[in-house]
Amino acid sequence: LGLEERVHFLGWKNDLAAYYQHADCFVLTSAFEGYGMVLIEAALANIPIVSTNVGVVEELPKDFVTIVSGSEYELASAITTSLTVERKQASRSAGAAFREHLPNFKTYLGEYARLLKSCGT
Repeated sequence: LGLEERVHFLGWKNDLAAYYQHADCFVLTSAFEGYGMVLIEAALANIPIVSTNVGVVEELPKDFVTIVSGSEYELASAITTSLTVERKQASRSAGAAFREHLPNFKTYLGEYARLLKSCGT
């Protein structure tokens, strides 16, 4: 298809932050995701997200996400829209608001401990 200069399969990477920082858009076309941690990572990187309706995508701020059915035409249109300056600016603004709603580490550990106790462990 002549994509050799544009598409690179890099294999497993442990630290994805640099990749998110250089991305113009994050696209997830999965038919199923249990949780979808990559969606959270992309949101924290302040990049527009185009995704099928999987995982936690509906819980992310709407300024980040365009949810698509999976048709190639809808997907292409959503990607094109996400690359506009306005959409990128909206994602950056939503990123700051999104971070404010995440628990800090101490709160997270407290909630985790509470849940463990409720399981009888």
